[in-house]
Amino acid sequence: MSYPPIVYPIVLDWPDLTVFLLFNVLCAGLSSAVIVALAVGNRNRLLRPALILSVALNIIFQWPLVLLSNPLSDSLQSPWQFSLFAHLPALSAVVYVALTPRLDPPRNFHGNAGFEARAAWPIAAMLVLFTAVFLGRVPFDCTALYASIVDPTAALLAREVTIKFAGSTIATAAYGAVANSLAPAMVGVLLLLSFHLVSSRRWFAALLALLAVLPCITVVLLAGAKGLLVPTFMVGIFAALGAGKTPVVKLLSVIGAVAVLMAAMVSLELARERDGQIVDYDFNSCVARLGAKEEGTALLQSMSKGGLGLSAGRIEWYLGEAAVPSSS
Repeated sequence: MSYPPIVYPIVLDWPDLTVFLLFNVLCAGLSSAVIVALAVGNRNRLLRPALILSVALNIIFQWPLVLLSNPLSDSLQSPWQFSLFAHLPALSAVVYVALTPRLDPPRNFHGNAGFEARAAWPIAAMLVLFTAVFLGRVPFDCTALYASIVDPTAALLAREVTIKFAGSTIATAAYGAVANSLAPAMVGVLLLLSFHLVSSRRWFAALLALLAVLPCITVVLLAGAKGLLVPTFMVGIFAALGAGKTPVVKLLSVIGAVAVLMAAMVSLELARERDGQIVDYDFNSCVARLGAKEEGTALLQSMSKGGLGLSAGRIEWYLGEAAVPSSS
């Protein structure tokens, strides 16, 4: 069974026994087994950002891929390519940790800001690289985040462009890694670093670390769905729990982490809540640049009476614009 390319609910069911399912189970299970073995050998390895990243990838990306094997294999044009891009980063991360024991914190390790700060750079570099790959495919002025700021009524329509009309490409896989793994891991490291800097009374450095959380949340919201921030919140809370030594300090750390994440979200929401529309979201130009003009027109025609928060008049206007031949 194959699903149509435009908005269709994912069918959740017990996965069929297929080679695709077995491959996903093998990769996810192998990552989990190596992570457990590494943690049992030295639980302080869990402080390594590379292992934090692999745990996030395994829980948020690999095992859900197992549960969604049926709809993904039926609906994606290249499900094996998508699966490889989902599993390779996690497997690479655990192999890297296993092959670099000299970077493990000692068993009596109780915190070192220099270690955490240095370890943040590889994650930051991957975060920038993967975000650049995605924006190379989907221009920023076509993203749902951009639409929600300049033309909020078109935000839901822009979500279709941001992910679905981009197709199953390396770029969308890169964005999945950013939203589900890299940004959460970066936020976790930044929170750990900021807690240590506060305990060392290095207030300005701690403030800079906390401000760096904002761009991490921003890139997660490129698709315009706040639900994608769930992994970031989960990792942030776990990082806060690991920052304190006593139950009271752990509780205060969790409250502080939630406050920082909520403050970053509120800041972005305030930036979106402008009075009136700044410019029109250029849906037709975006789908044309993505090579999905026909699919875009089909989506508009399916909403001739309005939909996705747009009136029938706005849909008609978009269809009229789509019918105008572009000038060369």
